[in-house]
Amino acid sequence: MVGKDLAAMLPPGARLGIIDPKGYGLAALMVRYELTKDSTPGKASSVPASYDFADRDKSLKDFMAGMGASHAWVFQTSKKVRQALGIDLPGRASHLLEKKDGAWKLLESWPYGGWEDPYRLPD
Repeated sequence: MVGKDLAAMLPPGARLGIIDPKGYGLAALMVRYELTKDSTPGKASSVPASYDFADRDKSLKDFMAGMGASHAWVFQTSKKVRQALGIDLPGRASHLLEKKDGAWKLLESWPYGGWEDPYRLPD
């Protein structure tokens, strides 16, 4: 799972924003579990909020700035996500970003594994 990789990659004190604009919170729930299930108290990365279906009327850029995110995991990219974060992200993968010198930088990508949209798995 990506969450296990994130737990190993994120520095202590990181604030991770989870961006899943088409989702209903399941991806965020799974990542939160993976980030904290084996952690030492006080050492886990903070996941204060996620941007998903309920937040579509909010500005993603303002949302991320307001939560003070140092990192972002983008489960599914879109034109809106790329524009808000000011970074070109390839499709068919989720991505870990880090905010450095005021701009988002790509750290790692995880391909979906043969499909275009993780919410439309083949039968």
